[in-house]
Amino acid sequence: SAFEFDNASITWNAGNVYGAGFQYSLNNFPFRTAARDLTLQNGYFTQTTAIAANNFTLSGSVLTMSVPKNTTSLALGGTLNVTDSSTMTHTAAVNGGDGSPEYAIQVTAGGLTIDATSTVNVSSRGYTSWGVSNACRVLGNKHVAGYNGSTYNYAGGSHGGYGTGNGGYTNKPYGNFMNPNSAGGVCVYSTSNPVAGGGIARFDLGNGSAVINGTILANATSQAGAVTFGSAGGSIYLNAGAVSGTGYLSAVGGYGSHNAGSGGRIAVYYNSVAGNFTFPTNFLANVRAWGATAWSSGQKSGAGTIYAKDKAATYGDLIINNNGIEGCNSGTAYRCGASIVTPARSSITANLAGTTAEYSAASIFQDQGITSDNV
Repeated sequence: SAFEFDNASITWNAGNVYGAGFQYSLNNFPFRTAARDLTLQNGYFTQTTAIAANNFTLSGSVLTMSVPKNTTSLALGGTLNVTDSSTMTHTAAVNGGDGSPEYAIQVTAGGLTIDATSTVNVSSRGYTSWGVSNACRVLGNKHVAGYNGSTYNYAGGSHGGYGTGNGGYTNKPYGNFMNPNSAGGVCVYSTSNPVAGGGIARFDLGNGSAVINGTILANATSQAGAVTFGSAGGSIYLNAGAVSGTGYLSAVGGYGSHNAGSGGRIAVYYNSVAGNFTFPTNFLANVRAWGATAWSSGQKSGAGTIYAKDKAATYGDLIINNNGIEGCNSGTAYRCGASIVTPARSSITANLAGTTAEYSAASIFQDQGITSDNV
């Protein structure tokens, strides 16, 4: 491990000496001025406190953020660069009592670049089923009653839409489609095959550019084995000026043998879009909050939500896109993958107060009014 620094920058080259088994802590890192550039190279790093810098570059490295949700992880005056096969992630939510700690990537910066070899990946870092039988974990890292007060036998987790309930009942969707900041939910039958929902990745760049040639992922766990279960996708929030690149954003639900979790929530605020994010055709293909299909039972979960907002426009676009899969199955509506719930179909426009709503192969059920907190 070697340091190189001057008044303008500091570089920590870990040299990949110990591999993933050794995590370099940034807690006591000799870097306490936001005017300097910071580069982390060739190592596995962990962070539990906020870091301020000018430009921040992650090169050939893995950075795991153990910074609590709703706390800024990186406060940058310049650009965050994720390059050379790097991964940025966060610690998984703790599976303990209600209100146990949960974590997120929360970055404020003047710009973001992710090269084609690199990723921001918080997949399977949300609420987890490990150690909890017949229970759902949802917003606030809490256990909740099933949709009808029952247990969660073979139920898929919900978040931006409904998970499936093959023989049981899942939790209701939760979170805010305009400001995604919630991990993916999970419901299980047993503790033998634990799964986890997607985590949370948030980037507030102001009017700075986002060049995404790699990926930002908040996907749920999928399992191919017998008696396995699906959880829900997590949250991605991106506020930027110009958004461009050849990469994609994904907060898709996970599948198991018996059920499938819903998609998560993604919101993108922009001044302009280009490349894979050109609206609407390329954007719809490369910003994904799909549900999933259980490989054995065939149960199909609902899509999550995608909110796209040109910051110069009065209203944004709410997109419900389930990749051509109808998120519903036979039986009661409570076992379907409904993506939007409302007391009357005609009230959708009124409840969204002018927001354009589009849906693709997603079911709509009468249940409760649409607001920014329950769509």
